Amino acid sequence: TIRFLEGLESCGRVPAGRLEGLVDAYLELRHSVHALALQGRPPVLPDSLHEATRGRVQAAWRAEFGEDGVSQPLI
Repeated sequence: TIRFLEGLESCGRVPAGRLEGLVDAYLELRHSVHALALQGRPPVLPDSLHEATRGRVQAAWRAEFGEDGVSQPLI
């Protein structure tokens, strides 16, 4: 996932400043899911646990792909 995000940045699809926030969000969520796996629990997080992170990711998505989630063609 991080390499995918870096690829989006390298082709100019995602600005570098936004890339850092998305990578941080991914690592935060991955850490939480990994901790649950180590406890033998299902990888389901309460909605409230990462509410701010989810908001940042949703804002980044809307900035890149628009409110309807559809982007202009990349090529």
